[in-house]
Amino acid sequence: PWMVIVSGVLAIGLQMIWMMSGLFSLTVLMLFIYHVIIIVMLFTEQIPARLNEKRRLEIQEEMEWYSKLGS
Repeated sequence: PWMVIVSGVLAIGLQMIWMMSGLFSLTVLMLFIYHVIIIVMLFTEQIPARLNEKRRLEIQEEMEWYSKLGS
């Protein structure tokens, strides 16, 4: 998620550069809006927390199988 946030910050920086030069780019604006939507969805749906929980359960299952097999 942090890489998406960094990418969003870079997209807003790019948008500001275009606006300061007196130009308008629909493509850059759409890129910024895309990043905002993705960032909002990531955190409203709590995807990072779900991924952490999934990984924790996978590690727990690996440890259970490791102890059952006796290796």
